Amino acid sequence: SLQNGTFSFRDYRDREESELPEPEYNTISEIAEDLRRSSCLVMPNVTKSSETYCSGVLVAERGDLLYIVTAYHSLEQCTSIALRFYGCDKNVPAMLRGYDRETDLCILYVYKSEIPKETLGNLRLATFADSTKVQVGDLAIVIGNPMEKYYQGSVSCGVISSPSRQMTVLSADETSGTTYYLIQTDAAINPGDSGCALVDGRGQLIGICNASSPTGSFA
Repeated sequence: SLQNGTFSFRDYRDREESELPEPEYNTISEIAEDLRRSSCLVMPNVTKSSETYCSGVLVAERGDLLYIVTAYHSLEQCTSIALRFYGCDKNVPAMLRGYDRETDLCILYVYKSEIPKETLGNLRLATFADSTKVQVGDLAIVIGNPMEKYYQGSVSCGVISSPSRQMTVLSADETSGTTYYLIQTDAAINPGDSGCALVDGRGQLIGICNASSPTGSFA
């Protein structure tokens, strides 16, 4: 659920998941090349003089609307949002569809008519895997935008360290906390990668990256 209602990715796909062609990959580089088509750079303007960067994943569409999922904490204080798709220099204005603080997820949308036609024709929706079937040692691939916009579409890979790592996040006054069970990987996640895709060896989405620590990265 989201702050202003519920959102089901499958309700916002013009075609059922089973109707979407499932690519066949032989190498990590082939996965990475295709994943760039379903990811984007998210640029929230926190103030007029300050820009930060995070990442997003294309998950659904309906009519002229294209929906993107990203990490909410990166956008919580922003005044406006723009997206930049891989291989395109145009900033596309984005709007907030809804958010959920507890899972640190939010949904953005853009109008496809505002995306250059050549870029739009090269985009694809992410396909989903069953994250409950992830096992220790499975291949894990991250594609995001570390550090700044000049590194858009960077890829790191590793393995699944734990499919359900317990992590407790304390409140601001440290009097209470919320416990999460997250997928842990040793694939590098850096500032700017928040909201990026964590995919398996088939290039299918198993998580959205939202935390990192000296012991690993989490989605």
